[in-house]
Amino acid sequence: MFRNNQFTYGITAIVTHWLSAIVVIGLFAVGVWMVELTYYSAWYKAAPHLHKSIGILLLLVTLFRLLWRLVNPKPVPEANHQLWEKKAAHIAHLAIYVLLLVIMFAGILISTAEGRGIMLFDWFELPGFGPFLKTKLI
Repeated sequence: MFRNNQFTYGITAIVTHWLSAIVVIGLFAVGVWMVELTYYSAWYKAAPHLHKSIGILLLLVTLFRLLWRLVNPKPVPEANHQLWEKKAAHIAHLAIYVLLLVIMFAGILISTAEGRGIMLFDWFELPGFGPFLKTKLI
């Protein structure tokens, strides 16, 4: 029920898939809305804080999804699917995961570039990566 089998995805894969989809769409919408906020808006500081905190949680869910995908069987594709359709689906899934990870890590790097960390819902602070990026190798 919770795990995948050869015929269908388990409830864990289904719930994390749809939760991720809803959160990605929501974060995109909030990101577009945030750029229009003025300094005097009540959401000027609150919206980016929520956006970053939810984005970090989404990163954790995405990493969990990748791990779950590795340790669970993948349902067998439908017999009537063409080989090119199967390959295109595989490439599309891979591209989506890569894009999600690139966007989320870029957001963390941009947010922490000055050395400040990111407060995750006032629970704890994710340290900034700024000092690591400013280190010279030569």
